[in-house]
Amino acid sequence: MSDNLIIEVQKTGDGRTLATVNGKLYTLLAGYDDSRAGGWFFLAVAGRTPLKAEDLAEHWQVVRSGPVTLAFAQRPFSYHLAQGEGSEPPYGCDWPRLKAPPYHYTFVGPTPEAVETQVLLALEQYRPDLAPDEVLERAIRVPDEAGRGPDALLIQM
Repeated sequence: MSDNLIIEVQKTGDGRTLATVNGKLYTLLAGYDDSRAGGWFFLAVAGRTPLKAEDLAEHWQVVRSGPVTLAFAQRPFSYHLAQGEGSEPPYGCDWPRLKAPPYHYTFVGPTPEAVETQVLLALEQYRPDLAPDEVLERAIRVPDEAGRGPDALLIQM
């Protein structure tokens, strides 16, 4: 996590969860924070002031629809085009793998089933040699800071 990203979470008397992101106030719909994933790795917020990638640390992707914004930390991935100019991996990169694989992969979804399905699809595609039940059993569960959503899963592959 970058030193310039400051997120403070507080519960209100009416049951809402508020998040102050670098001084801007939002209703926190969902949010996940764990040091093993490099700090905050997912935010879903609503507010009058649009949350922008510039408001966050480096390597965040922001998607907005109406008053709701989703923000995903994307670090430290190596991106390449599937075909065409620029599709060759850099020297020493065993494409399509990551240049520097993360210690944990993070999975977030609207339901526990959706999170688990993402894990199973990733295992099927990238690590079919691993037993899905064992991977899910060893998964680190990260609670939603807003208290609404299912746990995110941190997986070692």
